[in-house]
Amino acid sequence: MYHTILTSLAVACLAGLLVTGPARAEPEAPVDEEAVAEDEDPDESLAKSLLGKSYSGELEIEGWTNFGGGLVSPPVYVNQYQREDGTSLVVTSKVSNKDYVVTDA
Repeated sequence: MYHTILTSLAVACLAGLLVTGPARAEPEAPVDEEAVAEDEDPDESLAKSLLGKSYSGELEIEGWTNFGGGLVSPPVYVNQYQREDGTSLVVTSKVSNKDYVVTDA
């Protein structure tokens, strides 16, 4: 009895696949990078612009006050910044050839 039920289900599934045809992925519409940039949060844009930036000494970020930081584990350093509205920004850097390189923000 189970054999008959399973055979019937298999035939029904096969018939459904034959009727609907093969699955196809349609390509997405091209991304308009200018439109994405307009919708992006300014703070997120700032953080992305800092990635990969090299500096020596203290990293100055316009509109942000450096509240300090320090060595986490060689060669990784963090610095905390704050804006007047209370928003915080943490920048992670790595020492490379006597300069710091921002690895995360």
